[in-house]
Amino acid sequence: MIPAVGYVRFSSNRQKDESIDAQKRAILIYAGHMGYRITHFYEDRAITGKNANRPEFLRMMEDIKIGTVKAVIVHKLDRFSRSIVDSINYKEMLADYGVQLISVSEALDDSTSGWLMGSMIAMMNEFYVRNMASEILKGMNENAHKCKTNGGKPALGYDLVDKRYIINEQEAEAIRLAFKMYDEGYGYLPIIRQLRALGYKTKKGADFGKSSMHDLFRNEKYKGTYIFNRAQKRRRDGSRSGKSKPDDQIIRVEGGIPAIVSTELWDRVNDRMDNQKKAAGAAKAKQLYLLSGLVVCGECGAAMCGNSRRPAKDRDILITYRCSNRQNKALCANREIKRDSLENFVLTQLEQHFFRDDVIPALTDQLNAYVNATNTEVISQKERLLARQKELNKEKSNIIDAIAKTGLQDTFTERLTDLEQELAQITAQLKYSDKANATPTITEDMVRGYLGSFREFVKRRDIPQIKVFIDSYVERVEVFQTHVKLTLKVAFLEDSSHSLDSYTFDVNTSRRQLKERITA
Repeated sequence: MIPAVGYVRFSSNRQKDESIDAQKRAILIYAGHMGYRITHFYEDRAITGKNANRPEFLRMMEDIKIGTVKAVIVHKLDRFSRSIVDSINYKEMLADYGVQLISVSEALDDSTSGWLMGSMIAMMNEFYVRNMASEILKGMNENAHKCKTNGGKPALGYDLVDKRYIINEQEAEAIRLAFKMYDEGYGYLPIIRQLRALGYKTKKGADFGKSSMHDLFRNEKYKGTYIFNRAQKRRRDGSRSGKSKPDDQIIRVEGGIPAIVSTELWDRVNDRMDNQKKAAGAAKAKQLYLLSGLVVCGECGAAMCGNSRRPAKDRDILITYRCSNRQNKALCANREIKRDSLENFVLTQLEQHFFRDDVIPALTDQLNAYVNATNTEVISQKERLLARQKELNKEKSNIIDAIAKTGLQDTFTERLTDLEQELAQITAQLKYSDKANATPTITEDMVRGYLGSFREFVKRRDIPQIKVFIDSYVERVEVFQTHVKLTLKVAFLEDSSHSLDSYTFDVNTSRRQLKERITA
């Protein structure tokens, strides 16, 4: 029998698993009559067919590349896709791998007329989706003009009764407090701490963060404005652009829902946000953080991000690295650390460990010891790989002999495929081990030549070049409450065919010593 797979799908949560069962039953009956053997079913539940962003569908399209099936069978072509573009593209992809798309309900063949009929069916399927979406949108627009909800969870501070918004007073207290504090000059973090201390949560039951506070203050619902049809439609892959539609396409009804804060308060808060955004952008544009992407909080493990702020009107801008968990959600107590102090410490350590002539012999010895240890491990691994390769080749030979004697190829096909894949992996690993084992001995001249070109960059504080250099030689900078741990790395590339993994070592200093060293 001809090996084939079945694909089944339903679009809406209003449909049930019985829809999948009915499709499967029809496919199995058809396959039995037509000489096909269904090896696997791919099932997408409550997922639209208007794009290809369907987990099981995409997995099926990847699996057919292996070449073990000859057909994909669906109950109807609209289960395969409701997009004419996707239908044609993926059908051609199946054809490239010698796989036929078969519909149980639509008798189509591979002739020109069959292709035309299939294209017309795909076009009608897409028309159905677009027309249905248009009709649904009409009803949703009518709901919107009446200020009724069109589904989804209401925003924090509201509940829904008969599709209309009513105020949830307990949640509304958090919103009023947040607006009041921000209007009085407080920043996000003090507001977040206060809300958390009082036990308030987001609508999803999570702690407030900077992102949720920003969305809260920007939400026009809180001043009583009903809004619908603002977001752009999803892209073909199901994602959104994050941009709004033109104003003439947005339904906006002032006073359409109960207001939680006054329009005047909402406007003051949003004016302050706009002004601070401009000021922050102007300040941050001037800053360069040499260690961006390399600094982590030693207390909670989160990344530490560049942060600039003016402590007071008559004070200079303070430029630091701050834990993102502290920055965004006030979930970490680790203190921020001055950018210049931390970066100067890192540059000084680089100079001391890499650019002094008296450390080059010791560094060369350490690197060669590392190379020798690595090569010993590579040789041992190579021996294991060669032994495994021999076992697999013997098993492969036995299976081929068994097929020749019995003719039962289907019985052994899956195992042969697994053997070929593992043998291919072993071949690739053996090539890597040969290259690794051929790494030459590192000399002091190689070390001087490799590091010498960077010495002047550090001395001159050539910022762009130093940034490249730091990314190459700094593995990680961990900032704790009491100390800083710097992990340096060094790796040499002799030529395009010989490489060496990074050799790392740590340098530690207390935060007090760091401050004294910089100010001394």
